[in-house]
Amino acid sequence: MSKRELSKLIEPHIINWSHRDYGLDGLVTLATNNSTKGSSELDSLHFLIQLKSTEKVRKDTYTLSLPIASTNIKHWVRSNLPVLFIIYDVVNSIFYHRWIDSDFIVELEKNKSNWINQKTVSIKFKENNVLTKDALRQFKEYLLSGKNKNVAVLPGQYFSLHEKVKSQVNDFKQITTPRQFDSSIYKAKELSKKIDHAIYRIAIAGPSRSGKSTLINSLLKKDISPVGIYQTTGVPIQILPGTKNQIDIYLKNGISIQKDFSPELILEYAAQHENSNNFKNVNFVSVSVINSTLEKGISFFDVPGLDDPDDDIMINTLSYVKTFNAIIYVIDVTPHKTGGFAFKNEFKRNLLDMSSSLDKVFLVFNKIDSLSKEELNSLKQRITYDLRRLNLLEKVDEKVLYLSAHTSFLNRVAGKKENLDSVKELEQNLWGYLLKENKSGIYRLLDITRQVYKSYNEFADILNTRLLDSSKLDSLHSAVAEIQQRLPDLGKSLSTKQKSTKEKIKLLLQSHKHQLILRLESALKAIPANKPLLSDKEIKKYLTDEINSIVDTINKATVDEVNQYKNDLDTWIEQNLSKVREVINSDSTPRALNLSPIETMIIPEIDLTSAFGMGILGGILAYAINPYTVVAGAVVGFLGLLLFTSETRRARKIAKIVEQSRSKCDSVFEDLEVKFEEGIDEMMLKILNAGIKMIELYFSDINNQIKEIKTTRLSENDRQVYRGCFEQLKSKKIELDDLVTELSLYK
Repeated sequence: MSKRELSKLIEPHIINWSHRDYGLDGLVTLATNNSTKGSSELDSLHFLIQLKSTEKVRKDTYTLSLPIASTNIKHWVRSNLPVLFIIYDVVNSIFYHRWIDSDFIVELEKNKSNWINQKTVSIKFKENNVLTKDALRQFKEYLLSGKNKNVAVLPGQYFSLHEKVKSQVNDFKQITTPRQFDSSIYKAKELSKKIDHAIYRIAIAGPSRSGKSTLINSLLKKDISPVGIYQTTGVPIQILPGTKNQIDIYLKNGISIQKDFSPELILEYAAQHENSNNFKNVNFVSVSVINSTLEKGISFFDVPGLDDPDDDIMINTLSYVKTFNAIIYVIDVTPHKTGGFAFKNEFKRNLLDMSSSLDKVFLVFNKIDSLSKEELNSLKQRITYDLRRLNLLEKVDEKVLYLSAHTSFLNRVAGKKENLDSVKELEQNLWGYLLKENKSGIYRLLDITRQVYKSYNEFADILNTRLLDSSKLDSLHSAVAEIQQRLPDLGKSLSTKQKSTKEKIKLLLQSHKHQLILRLESALKAIPANKPLLSDKEIKKYLTDEINSIVDTINKATVDEVNQYKNDLDTWIEQNLSKVREVINSDSTPRALNLSPIETMIIPEIDLTSAFGMGILGGILAYAINPYTVVAGAVVGFLGLLLFTSETRRARKIAKIVEQSRSKCDSVFEDLEVKFEEGIDEMMLKILNAGIKMIELYFSDINNQIKEIKTTRLSENDRQVYRGCFEQLKSKKIELDDLVTELSLYK
């Protein structure tokens, strides 16, 4: 009955009803009445509908709501066409409607950010959203406006897109490898490295012995971070995706040690009982492992217990993690069994030290396997009370989770049922938050897809060379030789940009240093006379925070300059290869693939600190230097000699603090200037060498094809193989175009 009534209501638009229930009931094609012809004309605009009839619509003052399975909503969000959800109020014979679009997702996330983990979700309709003839007239305008485009990407959808892009990279390798073109082999290798690069950084923090390392091991389904009955992690541990399992130990004196991965080696350098009070002077440990969780584009930073004795490490670590995408704060709940648990003010201070915004903090209450069901319920009530008392409840309410990292780890490793895996909810919420707040992952996948597309075009260039008429060979050979002669001078033509970049960054650092000292002096003078000045530790923390922030700002400025250098190189390449492409494309033989200009060259990881999971993103560098390696230890023992008698005037104290701060900052910023200059030189050299290498490999493959033309005549069977290869490339081009379109929906 409702279908017939709806079809009649929306005329002249046409509904093609689905005969099976796939979660969507039909496809609507918009049509316009043509009064002159006395008929309707289709508008080539389409949308999908889901129709629900009910006699039990819940009504509030201004809204109506209806519970819907969350799986259906996920299905609608993933649709490539706009989705209109319609409910039919059987009692009152009224149709209500709303679009499942970005506004809908934003509203859903705001009201219940954990909706994807629920079985049902109540969808709200405004009472005036009645489907009428007048409302239908607005549909065309709505569809043309682009408002219907879904901008939310769900974790499952992201993982699916990641696998699609990875599959395209593997297909490129499989298709091009049999031809043994050096340029294609090199590109396949670089694309494979890029697809697994970490872009989302997660800090795991909390008091000692709260189970942070066990939680990381559970998330990775692998025993990596040290655990035990003693306070374990004594120095920061960064865990990243890698092509092989290895460990890099960074010492405070600047020396680094690289070894094959083993849990025992991590214990030797990072565990408290093996490296008590950090007597080995370890700055931090970086672990690279082959791991499916990390390969999705994530890295973890295991922060030592926040009651750790090494203040210098902790001050810099807490400052450093402020730049992370999310922070998981882990708290042990076992004291609740004896009535000794409370969410302390200390926890709140820790959270505020790590994050200027609590929006990215996940509160994880661990070891709930030690509590009975009744004890767990009373614990939740107590935590809600404490969070409200500390004015934290509204900010973290949707990110409070209760789990047992140890139980989940055992079950995950053993492959047991998901209902025994309490970490899974954290995993889902974490990815949901990351993808909502930061679309870097989508941009990376989009960039890789486009680079695969360009790589096919360059591969087709080389194939086409083999099909050239022999009369074109001299012209092609001359064009290649001319560019090869220019290559040695390419660096000289770009050196001006390199010098100006280093000078610009130097001036920026000097300016920021000057402003930092002025801010410190103003902050000290603003402290009321009846209150003490900042302590040694507080000033070290203040300067560390400020310097880390400055490094982050200068990194971004450096990245912009380095990418402009890369753009200049790309322009040179395009202009100089135009003559070569002109010769290759001048043959009259029909081509199955239109060749695009080489817009960019694939550059290897040129981040100085790619081991930290902060490499190229969408063709854009993320960092010039790593803040942690530069700032860590820079203010050690900073104000140890500041001793004043009680008679010393306050103004002299402030002047002395500012004087010593300026002296220390001079030293730190001199080091930063050297680090940034070295970073700029190294990055630009790698860009230049990568560009030259790609040109040389490309020309080497073309010259090899020219030799083949001169020595071996293609048989009809050979030509058939080439035709088949071009058809394959044509098919891949269509797939890549579709994938780019799909990824672009989420930009």
